[in-house]
Order: sequence, then structure tokens, then C-alpha cells
Amino acid sequence: MYKIDGNGKTASPYYSVTFTSEGKMLINDRELASWKANDKTITFTSAINDLSGKAKLIRAGKNELIYQKDNQTFYYKKYDAGAVKNDETYRKLPGVWKISGEAITLNKLDDTGDFTQLVISNGGSITSRARYLYIPGEKTLVVQGDVEILRGASKILNINAEYMELEQDGLQYQLEKVPLVNQVERLGFTYEDIEENPSEPTELPWNNENLFENLSQTKKIYYRRATYYPEVSAFVYNDILSEPVTDKANDKIKLVNYLIKDEEPVKESESLKARLYNSYNLFFPQKELEIFRIVSRDETVEAGGTTYTCTVVEGMDGDTKIKYWMINDKPGIFAKIIKDNNRESGIPFYQKTELINIEK
Repeated sequence: MYKIDGNGKTASPYYSVTFTSEGKMLINDRELASWKANDKTITFTSAINDLSGKAKLIRAGKNELIYQKDNQTFYYKKYDAGAVKNDETYRKLPGVWKISGEAITLNKLDDTGDFTQLVISNGGSITSRARYLYIPGEKTLVVQGDVEILRGASKILNINAEYMELEQDGLQYQLEKVPLVNQVERLGFTYEDIEENPSEPTELPWNNENLFENLSQTKKIYYRRATYYPEVSAFVYNDILSEPVTDKANDKIKLVNYLIKDEEPVKESESLKARLYNSYNLFFPQKELEIFRIVSRDETVEAGGTTYTCTVVEGMDGDTKIKYWMINDKPGIFAKIIKDNNRESGIPFYQKTELINIEK
């Protein structure tokens, strides 16, 4: 159903409606009514009052159906799902498409017709699910369901393997295709594994003295943070800038962390180490681990085009598994960090942070 006229209004709902040979009427794959027809009328029977009643047939052709009911005219075009699958534009649609702006919107289009939308903003994220179809003659993408963006019909202005441009109600949307990631490198250790042979803070390569010394000589640290969203099977990447601020007289170190958005840094958080706060945390500026073990003292890691020798630590923060690659000769700077909480209840959390550059 592509149009409804009546009561001085025109609507374009683009519902997917199936009339089966057994007399069932399915709207967006849900059986909501039954139907019987002759040359002049269609009679609908449904528990939904607005669907029940008799309609006057205007046209019932091979590819089009039009009828009038309750002072409204309903327009349908036949949709051949089998033929659509051979369309070149349709074959480019499946995947994850990102819309950037104040919020990041990820749209996952499965080849089954399922549509998942994830909207990420400063307040968190919202996931919505819908269905989609493609109308080849009109180069139109139709999203059927309660989603925040792109609901209804959008004209496809341009599409290739990496980029898609849509127009809807006078607004244009630029979408970038992002890699589909069905599996991530989960941390395989358990709390019990660490408990068998835990390490002590004195075994770490960093201490309060060398932490202060190195960070006081460092102007800026750049990281790239990748957060995995299993709802859409994709990573969202953010560039992070950390600026150390040291106060030797008061034994105080502070790292101010900025999210680099549209090339402009926006303050996200800060980490503080002082006499009465975080004084025993030798993982600073990251969180202190409840329990940990050292699995390597000399693992080489390439980060930002430079090779570093790292002490690798596996540990726990509550029910979150954490793995730190601590650069031995650069206290306070990590080559890589993985945080993994594959919880059974709620949304799993997986985040990987990698060093990009150090500015002295």
C-alpha cells in the first residue's frame, strides 16, 4: 500500500500487505484480517474495527489494486520480491550504514529484509527494529516500523559500495558503509584463572615516581577507541585526546580527556591522581584492577607506527574483564586496552582502545 487519499489528506504509509489465496490479509507480515471479493466489492473481517467492513473495488489489475472504504481510497502496487533480488541497487543495500551528526545513527540492513537502527548520543543509545523493502522502478527504500530516522519512503539518489545518499521529505542524508563485524576477540580468562596465580602491584613496571616523571614530560596522548555494538554488528570509532597536567608541589597528576568531534576537542572526562585519591593506583590513568596477573613483561606491540615493549596484564573490574598493554618505558601510557563484559543479561560491552600518537 503506497497511498491513502481521503478526508482532505494524502498519506504514503508504504505498508507491506499480502492477500493470500486462503483469504488472509497480512500487514507487515502480521495476520490482521480475512477477505472475500467479487467483481464489485471486497469484504474485510477483523477484530480491528477500522479494518472491518465492505470496500468498493475501483481497479483490480495484475499489478495494481485500488478500492474505496470509509471515505478513503487505498492504492496498492504489486511487489515482486523475487525480481527485486536481481536488481543491482538492491544488492548493494545489505550491510551497516552510518549517518553522522549530533548523534551517530547506525542502520543495519539484512538480506532478509530486517532493519535495525541504533542511535547513539551523549545520553546513551536507542535500538529500534523494523522491516525494509526496495522498489526498483522508483529507486526507493521503504522502512516499515517505528524507527527514529528514515521511517517511510526515501529516494536513493546515489549508492556504491561505500556511500549512499538518500532524500526524504526534502531532507538529504549521507550514509557511509562501515565494516560488518560478526565476532570480536573476546577475553578468554576468568576470575578463577587469575585467582590461581595473582600478581602484586610491586611487580608492575610503573610506580608513582616514574608515572609523574613521564607524564610531566608529555604534552598530548592520542588514542582511538572502538566500541562494539552487537545490535548492529559494528564498531563505532572515536578519537580521544588526553592532556596531562602535573603539579609536583602537591603530588598531583591530572589527565583531561577530550573527544575529538568534527576536528574540535570536546571535554569528555578527567582522571586524577593525588595524595588522598588514586595514590595506590599504578594503572593510572585507567582504573585500578581488583585482581590481576601479569602474562608478559616484554611483548612488543606496534601502535601508531611505533613499536613498544609492554607488560601485559589481565584483570577484573567487577564482572568486566580488562587487558592492559602497559608501555614499559612510558608510564601512564598504554599501547592497547581491551574491556570485555559479555554479560548474559543486558547488552554486552566490548571496547578496544589503541594508541595513535604521543606528543612530547
